Amino acid sequence: MPPVCQMVSVGEVLADRFRIQKLIGAGGMGVVYEAEDMAGQLIVALKTIANDLAMDDRLTARLRNELLVARNVSHPNVCKVYEYWETERDGRQLVFFTMELLKGDTLAERIAAAGRLKPGEALTILKQVAAGLSEVHRLGIVHRDLKPANVFLIQESDGSERAVLMDFGLARAANRSVAAKTETGLVMGTPHYMAPELFEGGDAGPPADIYSFGVMALEMVTGSNYPLQAPRSLVPSLTAGWDTVLRCFQRDPAQRPATAKDVIAAIEWGAPVYRRILIGLGILAVAALAWTGFNRLPGRAAQVTQLTFDSGFTADPAASADGKLLVYASDRGSAEGDLNIWMHRMDTGAERQLTNDRGDEDEPAISPDGAQIAYRSAADRTLRVRPAGGGPTRAIAKWGEAPRYSPDGSKLVYWTGVEGERTAASGQIWVIPTLGGTPKRLAADFVDARAPVWSPDGRWILFRGVRDASASLDADRDWWMMDAEGERVTATGAGAKLRAAGLMPHDTPSAWDGSRVVFSARSGHTYNLWSLGINSFLRRAIGSPKAITTSNAFQAVPAMLTEGRIAYAIWREQINLWQIRTADGEIRQVTFHDSLDTRVSASRDGSKLAFGRRLGEVRDVWIKDLRTGEERTVARNELAVPFLSPHGDVVALSIGPAVRLLDVATGQQTDLCDHCGELLGWLPDQSAVLHLKELGDGTVQIAAVDLQSRSKRTLVSGRGLREAAVSPDGRSIAFTRRQDGVRSQLYVAVVDEDTPESRWLPITHLEGWADKPAWSDDGRTLYYKSDRDGFPCIWSQAFQPELLKPKGEARPLRHFHKITFTLSHLPPTALGVAQAHGSLFLSVDADSSNIWSIKP
Repeated sequence: MPPVCQMVSVGEVLADRFRIQKLIGAGGMGVVYEAEDMAGQLIVALKTIANDLAMDDRLTARLRNELLVARNVSHPNVCKVYEYWETERDGRQLVFFTMELLKGDTLAERIAAAGRLKPGEALTILKQVAAGLSEVHRLGIVHRDLKPANVFLIQESDGSERAVLMDFGLARAANRSVAAKTETGLVMGTPHYMAPELFEGGDAGPPADIYSFGVMALEMVTGSNYPLQAPRSLVPSLTAGWDTVLRCFQRDPAQRPATAKDVIAAIEWGAPVYRRILIGLGILAVAALAWTGFNRLPGRAAQVTQLTFDSGFTADPAASADGKLLVYASDRGSAEGDLNIWMHRMDTGAERQLTNDRGDEDEPAISPDGAQIAYRSAADRTLRVRPAGGGPTRAIAKWGEAPRYSPDGSKLVYWTGVEGERTAASGQIWVIPTLGGTPKRLAADFVDARAPVWSPDGRWILFRGVRDASASLDADRDWWMMDAEGERVTATGAGAKLRAAGLMPHDTPSAWDGSRVVFSARSGHTYNLWSLGINSFLRRAIGSPKAITTSNAFQAVPAMLTEGRIAYAIWREQINLWQIRTADGEIRQVTFHDSLDTRVSASRDGSKLAFGRRLGEVRDVWIKDLRTGEERTVARNELAVPFLSPHGDVVALSIGPAVRLLDVATGQQTDLCDHCGELLGWLPDQSAVLHLKELGDGTVQIAAVDLQSRSKRTLVSGRGLREAAVSPDGRSIAFTRRQDGVRSQLYVAVVDEDTPESRWLPITHLEGWADKPAWSDDGRTLYYKSDRDGFPCIWSQAFQPELLKPKGEARPLRHFHKITFTLSHLPPTALGVAQAHGSLFLSVDADSSNIWSIKP
């Protein structure tokens, strides 16, 4: 458990009545203690509400109403709630409530220890949870955070076990009289168990708990809560009745079972009665799920099978032409924590390691006959080829991404550029003979082209590209078909269909069988597998996109197997903020959430952070006070990039090309400019914000917009410029310059619009990638991210500001060489690096992944 910010001390007496005895743990909204109720001579659990939430009058009013209703629940399978309190402590309002003290294990701990529960044990527990949930719903209460961690398993004196539903900190009254007083749009809960309507900020009723009940049941008998699938697809020995949990995941709340007891009844009745229930509802047997929106499942039960079972990171599957061999990247067994290439035989399940070089080897492809493996070596950013049976490795192309063999095995197509970059064109497509030679660029008249795949007959290459970006990259992006020589290029019209469906494809490779393309795309904030008909004869997109998978996890890199099955990777991401002490490189965690915390910025004194937090389908802008540990939302549901001012009192929000200023204390927002361009940060004296503007001739200006006069002043200009940071004395500017979408070099120059490029001082070498510059407090050290040692790590360069020149050699401040604790999965638009008061703050991605297959 992460360090807990305790709000009260052991031995302290609250409200002249409750003596704190010991800390129990921390929940989503506060800290839980064991306390003595001196008035009633009773030992209770006492839960304090986090300070930032306690200051929200609407939230405390909601909690008060809900807890008063919860006091009416008297059921052996529901934790008893006693009293709600508001009192003053050290000049601050302290909000807490007391409840029955439960001692035992949680259901989450039981599942973690057992892997999965036996069906009989799971059903016994679920019956008790259903009984408690039914009583809660009868009284008009919606729990909203039903999950295994909120179910206690208590051993009774007679040897039996009692399941108790607890933690009404997130519950909300469902009846109209109380619901009218609640705050709409307040999204709370645990992402993997939350119903779609909660993500969308809608009003939630009992069906939201039924959704969570189904996820919990799935996890109990399979050991996994993702992807949402028929339990028997993972545990074939289960009876057919267990597949009824699929009905709990219906997009439309009205289509879910009415009560948890109905789910239990369907499980117990088994297949015959279950089929009659479904037919009566006019739904196909077992898994008639036709979802719309961001959560979708196929129209009938998909066969989902887990292929790898690694605790670390295993991803990037690619298959041979006959679908019998699978290659992938994995950190399995690596002492260094880096990725190597492995091969998996689909018929026997046998696996063997193919590479063991320094650094990551990933993005593999296998030749049609299974004899050769192409992959990317991240250490030197080179595509390499080696025999599958062992032998020498050949370097074949520099800077390449996601190689794919032609159907006859004679060529490799690949692309170069910045993966995940949607604000700047960088993608280029290349083809090269597999025996070696000079790469040939295809679609050279496109400003951006990426993710190419071959048609099964080798005549065509399908890719995503933008030929004319006069409007925007996303508005003009389409899927294109070109012949193998790159002479004939045709737009398929897929781009318009994807935009109409609200989908944004990821840059990971797609799979194309000549009639349909399977790809990873984002709907809302969630990436799942989708398919779209693209006919190689007609060269047109046909029909509408259809969802193949659904999950809150990241699902990507589809590969075609035999019998219509598709292999793919499921990533479970957790991105939190970390603090690196610049004196010695020591690192500590700053945020502790099952969320994605990105784009951090800091006040000059290091006391406050601003960042974006994505929780399920909601992304908000948050402020964290490092002195008190308090976190609070300052901008809800904004796709905004936040930059906290040096004084910590204003957040500049970059929303597309517009920049808005938000007062941290009052929440008031004002528009600074509508067409500033990309926001980069602040001037050190807080008089202006920095922004980047691309001109029509390809020149990029980095300029400052004055907060008072709204006037603009160019600080430096040139081609390919991106991130920038002005030194504390305001005299120098550090910035990056990209070339060909594959190299990024760090420079320092005098702040002057007329400074010629010849006077820019290079800080890093051209043959590599460096970005995210940040100055030390005294301006004598420049920190940045670089892949100079083969991994994206944080480096420091001593600097002499009076001479405008570096001092000595760069040194590593902090290495990130393990793929499960990395900066490599964060695209440039997501990673922020902020320096303040002797510390660097940044996002670190803690991922895990395995490979699955699905037969839609």
